[in-house]
Amino acid sequence: MELERVAANTRTYTPATPEDALKELENNTVFFIKDGERVIGRVAYNIKSPGHAYISDLIIHPEYRERGIGRTAIENILEQLAGMKQIDLVTNPGNSKAIALYESFGFVQGGLRQNYFGDGEDLVEMTLHKI
Repeated sequence: MELERVAANTRTYTPATPEDALKELENNTVFFIKDGERVIGRVAYNIKSPGHAYISDLIIHPEYRERGIGRTAIENILEQLAGMKQIDLVTNPGNSKAIALYESFGFVQGGLRQNYFGDGEDLVEMTLHKI
Protein backbone atom coordinates (compact mmCIF):
# COMPACT_ATOMS: atom_id res chain seq x y z
CA MET A 1 0.00 0.00 0.00
CA GLU A 2 3.01 2.32 0.28
CA LEU A 3 3.08 2.55 -3.51
CA GLU A 4 -0.54 3.76 -3.65
CA ARG A 5 0.02 6.23 -0.82
CA VAL A 6 3.02 7.82 -2.52
CA ALA A 7 1.51 7.79 -6.00
CA ALA A 8 -1.83 9.16 -4.78
CA ASN A 9 -0.07 12.37 -3.84
CA THR A 10 0.87 12.95 -7.51
CA ARG A 11 -2.74 13.64 -8.65
CA THR A 12 -2.37 11.18 -11.52
CA TYR A 13 -3.41 8.09 -9.58
CA THR A 14 -6.60 7.29 -7.73
CA PRO A 15 -5.70 5.97 -4.27
CA ALA A 16 -6.70 2.40 -3.49
CA THR A 17 -8.10 1.08 -0.26
CA PRO A 18 -6.88 -2.25 1.15
CA GLU A 19 -10.15 -3.76 -0.08
CA ASP A 20 -9.50 -2.42 -3.61
CA ALA A 21 -6.00 -3.90 -3.54
CA LEU A 22 -7.33 -7.31 -2.50
CA LYS A 23 -9.97 -7.26 -5.25
CA GLU A 24 -7.30 -6.36 -7.79
CA LEU A 25 -5.16 -9.31 -6.75
CA GLU A 26 -8.15 -11.65 -6.94
CA ASN A 27 -9.47 -10.46 -10.32
CA ASN A 28 -6.33 -9.64 -12.28
CA THR A 29 -3.00 -10.98 -13.39
CA VAL A 30 -0.63 -8.75 -11.43
CA PHE A 31 3.12 -8.25 -11.87
CA PHE A 32 5.12 -6.45 -9.22
CA ILE A 33 8.16 -4.45 -10.34
CA LYS A 34 11.01 -4.54 -7.87
CA ASP A 35 14.33 -2.86 -7.29
CA GLY A 36 16.07 -5.37 -5.08
CA GLU A 37 13.53 -6.14 -2.38
CA ARG A 38 11.61 -2.87 -2.78
CA VAL A 39 8.37 -2.88 -4.78
CA ILE A 40 8.62 0.14 -7.07
CA GLY A 41 5.75 -0.54 -9.42
CA ARG A 42 2.95 -2.76 -10.55
CA VAL A 43 1.18 -3.60 -13.76
CA ALA A 44 -1.99 -5.68 -14.05
CA TYR A 45 -4.53 -6.85 -16.56
CA ASN A 46 -7.62 -8.99 -16.83
CA ILE A 47 -9.34 -10.79 -19.67
CA LYS A 48 -12.78 -9.34 -20.32
CA SER A 49 -13.77 -11.85 -23.02
CA PRO A 50 -12.03 -13.89 -25.69
CA GLY A 51 -9.91 -11.43 -27.65
CA HIS A 52 -10.52 -8.52 -25.25
CA ALA A 53 -8.28 -7.49 -22.34
CA TYR A 54 -8.21 -4.57 -19.94
CA ILE A 55 -5.00 -3.15 -18.48
CA SER A 56 -6.27 -2.37 -15.02
CA ASP A 57 -3.15 -0.92 -13.48
CA LEU A 58 0.21 0.64 -14.20
CA ILE A 59 1.86 2.42 -11.34
CA ILE A 60 5.51 3.36 -10.90
CA HIS A 61 6.88 4.89 -7.69
CA PRO A 62 7.56 8.60 -8.34
CA GLU A 63 11.27 8.19 -7.53
CA TYR A 64 11.59 5.66 -10.38
CA ARG A 65 9.66 7.47 -13.12
CA GLU A 66 11.30 8.75 -16.30
CA ARG A 67 13.58 5.69 -16.46
CA GLY A 68 11.67 3.60 -19.01
CA ILE A 69 10.22 1.25 -16.39
CA GLY A 70 6.62 1.98 -17.39
CA ARG A 71 7.49 1.49 -21.08
CA THR A 72 9.10 -1.87 -20.33
CA ALA A 73 6.09 -2.91 -18.22
CA ILE A 74 3.68 -2.10 -21.06
CA GLU A 75 5.91 -3.90 -23.58
CA ASN A 76 5.84 -7.00 -21.39
CA ILE A 77 2.07 -6.87 -20.87
CA LEU A 78 1.47 -6.43 -24.59
CA GLU A 79 3.60 -9.53 -25.19
CA GLN A 80 1.43 -11.40 -22.67
CA LEU A 81 -1.67 -10.16 -24.51
CA ALA A 82 -0.36 -10.78 -28.02
CA GLY A 83 -3.46 -12.76 -29.05
CA MET A 84 -5.94 -10.07 -28.03
CA LYS A 85 -7.82 -8.12 -30.70
CA GLN A 86 -8.69 -5.25 -28.34
CA ILE A 87 -6.96 -3.92 -25.23
CA ASP A 88 -8.48 -1.13 -23.15
CA LEU A 89 -7.31 1.01 -20.25
CA VAL A 90 -8.23 4.24 -18.51
CA THR A 91 -5.98 7.00 -17.26
CA ASN A 92 -6.20 10.43 -15.75
CA PRO A 93 -6.76 13.01 -18.52
CA GLY A 94 -4.15 15.25 -16.88
CA ASN A 95 -1.47 12.57 -17.02
CA SER A 96 0.00 13.64 -20.36
CA LYS A 97 3.09 11.45 -19.94
CA ALA A 98 1.00 8.30 -19.49
CA ILE A 99 -1.21 9.25 -22.43
CA ALA A 100 1.86 9.80 -24.63
CA LEU A 101 3.29 6.45 -23.50
CA TYR A 102 0.09 4.59 -24.38
CA GLU A 103 -0.25 6.43 -27.69
CA SER A 104 3.32 5.40 -28.58
CA PHE A 105 2.07 1.79 -28.47
CA GLY A 106 -0.92 2.57 -30.71
CA PHE A 107 -3.58 3.22 -28.09
CA VAL A 108 -6.15 5.79 -29.18
CA GLN A 109 -8.04 8.11 -26.86
CA GLY A 110 -11.76 7.55 -26.61
CA GLY A 111 -14.30 9.33 -24.51
CA LEU A 112 -14.04 10.78 -21.06
CA ARG A 113 -15.67 8.51 -18.47
CA GLN A 114 -17.15 10.63 -15.71
CA ASN A 115 -16.79 9.37 -12.14
CA TYR A 116 -15.29 6.13 -13.51
CA PHE A 117 -14.46 4.49 -10.17
CA GLY A 118 -17.19 6.27 -8.21
CA ASP A 119 -14.66 8.58 -6.56
CA GLY A 120 -15.63 11.71 -8.51
CA GLU A 121 -12.61 11.49 -10.81
CA ASP A 122 -13.07 11.48 -14.58
CA LEU A 123 -10.80 9.24 -16.64
CA VAL A 124 -10.07 9.00 -20.34
CA GLU A 125 -10.56 5.65 -22.07
CA MET A 126 -7.84 4.43 -24.40
CA THR A 127 -8.05 1.46 -26.75
CA LEU A 128 -5.62 -0.55 -28.83
CA HIS A 129 -7.26 -2.38 -31.73
CA LYS A 130 -5.26 -5.10 -33.42
CA ILE A 131 -6.04 -6.59 -36.78
